Amino acid sequence: MTERRDNIPQGFKRLCMSALSLALEADGAPERCPRRACRFSGHCHLPMGDNGPGACGGGPIPGHVAAEAALMLAFKLEE
Repeated sequence: MTERRDNIPQGFKRLCMSALSLALEADGAPERCPRRACRFSGHCHLPMGDNGPGACGGGPIPGHVAAEAALMLAFKLEE
C-alpha cells in the first residue's frame, strides 16, 4: 500500500504542530505522558510524520484542546 502525500508546506505543518503542542501542554498532557522526553521537560513532543501528527502519549486529544490550537492558528494567520 502506498502512503498518501499532501501538498501542505512543511512550514505550515510545523506551525500546526507548535499550536497543538502548546495547547496540549496547557491541558497538562506532558504530566500524563509515558514518554520520558515529555514528562521530564514539561513540553509536548508530539511526533509528526508525512501524514500528520502521531498519537499523543498523554491520551486522546480532547476537543477543547484542538479548538484552542485552531484559535492559535487563526490568530497567527491574521497577522
